[in-house]
Amino acid sequence: MSTFSHESTSLVTGILLKCIQRFEESTVYTETVEHLKETDMTYYQHWKQTAWLSFKMAGGSMYLFIHSLLPFLFANKGHDYVDEVQRVLTKGKKKE
Repeated sequence: MSTFSHESTSLVTGILLKCIQRFEESTVYTETVEHLKETDMTYYQHWKQTAWLSFKMAGGSMYLFIHSLLPFLFANKGHDYVDEVQRVLTKGKKKE
């Protein structure tokens, strides 16, 4: 037997639909749609790229921190990470 009644399921569905409607009417939604249009990406493509960049930059940060303490280690890693991130960020970007 289900722990939720039909009425409570309908109530939750109604609340979720109202939340979605409010989000779509908000400036956050509008700004998100505009940003995705500017970058010519879907939400998933944008998420995938920015998640990858955040992990890549976190890794680069660790290398640079170690390098700051022990300069003979990872001498070129910082430049390599910056170059790779720069390539990803400028890939396909429209020239103005």
